[in-house]
Amino acid sequence: MSIELTPEEQAKQRQRKEMTQALESWEKNLATKLAEDKIAKRKVTNPKKIQAYQKDAKQSSKKILKAFDDGMIF
Repeated sequence: MSIELTPEEQAKQRQRKEMTQALESWEKNLATKLAEDKIAKRKVTNPKKIQAYQKDAKQSSKKILKAFDDGMIF
């Protein structure tokens, strides 16, 4: 047996899902841009260093978006 949601609840649920997808997309785009900028700035060619910069950029982007999500400014 399923529970019927009101149109308002359906709209809220849809909005939450869309916002979650948008935040995930922003995180990926931000991580990619941060990594590209850092690699280009330092002119890195070593694959292990590139991987390390990408990992660092991913962590930084999560930190930035968490601050954004919490309503804080750095």
